[in-house]
Amino acid sequence: MVDCQGRYLLPGFVDGHIHLTSAALLVGALDGSGLRTWAQVVRAVADHVRHAPDRGWLIVHHLDLDAPGRAPRALADLLDEAGRGRPVLLADPSLHRGAASTTALSSLVLSGVPRHDLPRGVGGGLLYEAAFSRAWGRALRDRVLQVEEALDGVSARLLQAGVTRVHEPGVTVAQAAALTRLAERVPLRVSWSLAEPSGLFDPVGPQTVAAVDGAGATGVKLFLDGGHRCAVCLPAAAALRSLRGTALASLRSGSAAPWNALAAIRPRLAGAHTHSGDLRTTDDRVREVADGLGDERLLRVHAMGNRAVNQATRVLRGRPAILEHALALGPREVERLASSGLAVNTQPGFLAGYGQTIRERGVEPDLRVLPLRDLTDAGVPLALSSDYPCGPLDPLHNLRSAVTRRTTDGRELGADQRLTSAEALWAAGPAGARQLGEGAVGLEPGAPADLVLCDGHPVSPSARVRETYVGGARAWPHGTGRTVYPFRGPSERVLHHP
Repeated sequence: MVDCQGRYLLPGFVDGHIHLTSAALLVGALDGSGLRTWAQVVRAVADHVRHAPDRGWLIVHHLDLDAPGRAPRALADLLDEAGRGRPVLLADPSLHRGAASTTALSSLVLSGVPRHDLPRGVGGGLLYEAAFSRAWGRALRDRVLQVEEALDGVSARLLQAGVTRVHEPGVTVAQAAALTRLAERVPLRVSWSLAEPSGLFDPVGPQTVAAVDGAGATGVKLFLDGGHRCAVCLPAAAALRSLRGTALASLRSGSAAPWNALAAIRPRLAGAHTHSGDLRTTDDRVREVADGLGDERLLRVHAMGNRAVNQATRVLRGRPAILEHALALGPREVERLASSGLAVNTQPGFLAGYGQTIRERGVEPDLRVLPLRDLTDAGVPLALSSDYPCGPLDPLHNLRSAVTRRTTDGRELGADQRLTSAEALWAAGPAGARQLGEGAVGLEPGAPADLVLCDGHPVSPSARVRETYVGGARAWPHGTGRTVYPFRGPSERVLHHP
């Protein structure tokens, strides 16, 4: 029996799309969120190396790569000199774009990567999508021991936030082994999907599909579009709105950063439409992977833009699959999702950080940004998650975003797409558990006793998680009630301790 002392008793939060291993890699990394010029970046790398000598990868995370302007041609060499020969990797908040030092680049196998994802020019330029994933994957492999050591701290942080169950989409067999060991020593419930070991964007092959059961995975992860360059199709008239919004944003900020951001997504005219991003996998390859998995294992597909969502609904109709993100959809895509039988796992926490930029791009009204109301009303199974460390970890923040739809400038984005408090709470917990295969969920009889105590209504900005229970046993707080977690991304609000 638990005395709630007037607090709110909720089902434990379920984060069905979180990158535990990437969060662990960022422990001890350099926060680049305050750096605005390439000179500042290079100087910060040099200072960090001088005060924290190490021969391993140095990651500079949450760097706004649009603010400094075009990368200098000698950027890789400059990073090499500042890093004193250490492999250096710069990463933007999406973890789908960055830059690397000469030492880092020389360690990568970039064959098969699309040309437009590769850095342009000699010794400079940015890595996008498939190229960046090769670099990130190499850093994860080279720092595997440090990553595994840091996973316990990441788990403690999640329990402190009220998260009782998580799923990491897209890990290698070696990373799956580390997650297996983690699940044996912490109360957090952990599951995962496999990806191709050479890189997240590489087509999943038969060997990876065959390794699913042995790696304890629920299935595999496949990318239909990019995270920075999501595959979007809009009427050509939307290009004019985008140019106007970008020009106004540039005037307000007094910088070229909005123009740099627009150019980075590769917008181009295609007849009467404008396209950005690219489809990453052919229909036939998606079918082959789905056929290899069968009906007992789950396919997760990364589909942010409406072109990728259309591909998923066209190819995966009636198959066991979860569509991740669904960032920009029109009524037609919502209708197709509803009839396809696919579930959606999405991240309303992105509204705060990316909402203003999306507004400037002129996506609406042709497409709706995170159309949670439309999806719910259409009967699409919907769960909320964080995509941490790319998005905010705090499930209370994320479900509030689904209810308020507020961006960082205080304005609402798509107010008619709000969820009710009850709908958001269901999507942030029981719906995620159901997507992960649970039968009884939430506070139903027979459901796991994974519970959270909040000191106020969870949608209230002042509410905090005070206790977390997994399987009926208190998992947080322990001892003094304080959790020491050495990495908090700039997008993450610091939680208050009791």
